[in-house]
Amino acid sequence: MRKLTRREMILLYILICLLVVVFGWMILAMPALEKANAAKSEAIQAQSNLTSLKMNQSGLEDLQVQSDNLIVELNGLISKYAVPKANEEIDKQLTTLAQKYYLLPADLEISQRTRVAIVSLDERLKLKEEKKELPATKDGKPKGTQCDVVYVTMKVYGSQSSAAALAQEVSTYTTMRLNSMSVDNIENTITFKFAMYLIPTEDA
Repeated sequence: MRKLTRREMILLYILICLLVVVFGWMILAMPALEKANAAKSEAIQAQSNLTSLKMNQSGLEDLQVQSDNLIVELNGLISKYAVPKANEEIDKQLTTLAQKYYLLPADLEISQRTRVAIVSLDERLKLKEEKKELPATKDGKPKGTQCDVVYVTMKVYGSQSSAAALAQEVSTYTTMRLNSMSVDNIENTITFKFAMYLIPTEDA
């Protein structure tokens, strides 16, 4: 067997050192690198999940805001259309009453509701003589039993005798008062002005 030269021995040592380094890197560094890559992937996935959760939370907050806005809008619609519904009932009641006496309704105006205290006539006259206002609570609302009053102006076509008969019937009502009745001979119309008392609900 031929003896290796000094140059070949050096190259052999270099090759052995390279093999040791390569195998050492594969044995020690590769697992650590794989763990680092795995940890990096987990971190990226966790960040993605966190971003998704934030987006979902933001979406839920937006839905909550939209829900609150819808509730506010719904309450506004309820308060807006609750009174017209009551006004339709008043319109129907007075129209039926007019038709009962062969009077043809021409126009009907209904005021907004006003909260008032229910006071007897004697007590009201006494307060008027003493120049006192109706008793009220600290917030300025009427004190004691309360009701809502609506003022209605109804113009009709028909005879004065029929109008007088209608007025006579209204005088027997406890929840409606005829404030005035006037005749327009030019338009041939009769105008009634009523005050209608409505007991408010607990939510009113």
